[in-house]
Amino acid sequence: MIFFDIDDTLLNFRDAELNGVKEIYDKGGFYCKDNFNNFISVWSKIKNKYFDMYLQNKCTFKERQIAQVVDLFNYYNIKIETEPYDYFLIYYNAFESSWKVYDDVFPALSKISFFKMGIISNGDDLQQRKKLERLGINKYFNDVITSGKFGISKPSRKIFDVACERNNVKPEECYYIGDKIKTDMLPLKQIGIKGILIDRERRAKKSVDYEVINSLFELEKILFQ
Repeated sequence: MIFFDIDDTLLNFRDAELNGVKEIYDKGGFYCKDNFNNFISVWSKIKNKYFDMYLQNKCTFKERQIAQVVDLFNYYNIKIETEPYDYFLIYYNAFESSWKVYDDVFPALSKISFFKMGIISNGDDLQQRKKLERLGINKYFNDVITSGKFGISKPSRKIFDVACERNNVKPEECYYIGDKIKTDMLPLKQIGIKGILIDRERRAKKSVDYEVINSLFELEKILFQ
């Protein structure tokens, strides 16, 4: 069975997020306080802080979103003129409207569609499923395992164990394709799942522990070798 990550593996998350951040930067008045490149760095640090808390079950998904906005405005000493969640929606609406798959996704998934495939993803279950549906790729996947639904997240091996158990497959019979070494690749060795790192920016070094590809077009060669 072949399992995939979603964000920055199938969905071009980075570009979509950039569009969302630009929207809140303009409409939140942050352009008066900082240049956009610095603002992106501040946004990312705050976002990662609260997303990690969410993955550790220390807050709900919506609480994370609200706290992220409050921290952002406090950092720049800007008064919030309306409900914090309203500002988050400024970001989110632009982010969601920018969801797109990478150009290689549909051709690659079509070529291997006779394999049983699934998703293992950190994030809110409803949002991650919405991404798959909105992108038109949900039809390719037999199962979707998210940290939001099961209360466990990558890099814990437990979420990979759950995926294998739910689909009645042995780890050594499976592949996992993801874009992050720490959360997607490193846990796989102890489990026995074969890892494939998608490195679209060509920054990763070769590894004996997992395959490295620069495009999903390369999947077919690995799966049939």
